[in-house]
Amino acid sequence: MIDLNGVTVTPLEIHADHRGLLVEVFRAPWVSLALEGQVYLTTAVVGAVKGNHFHRRKTEWFCVLQGAAEIRLSDPSTGASGRIPLDGRRPEVVRIPPMVAHAVRNTGTETLMLLAYISEAFDPRDPDTYPWEP
Repeated sequence: MIDLNGVTVTPLEIHADHRGLLVEVFRAPWVSLALEGQVYLTTAVVGAVKGNHFHRRKTEWFCVLQGAAEIRLSDPSTGASGRIPLDGRRPEVVRIPPMVAHAVRNTGTETLMLLAYISEAFDPRDPDTYPWEP
């Protein structure tokens, strides 16, 4: 288990029947849903890396819906680091608190689909996004 400044991984239950499936991704108490936050979907082609940054005040939650990914994490203040593999066939939610740098790489063989919630909506005048190179 990765112990990196508040990062958590929550396995999710898949409810499936003959019609398809349902997965509860962002559910209290796993996520503190704030009205000023936002939900977004991002995709990445095979081998692509997204993120490469950290936030001073925002918390993010990630869930892979399709494909496979690896989240690389680092605490810039201590140098502690870790990696979390994710796969859309075994959904989990990863919580990344402020001051933990993160980058998501598509490690699968198909386009990655990642659903995310961030505790504060993006504001280009005050983005709270700081570059990080793993």
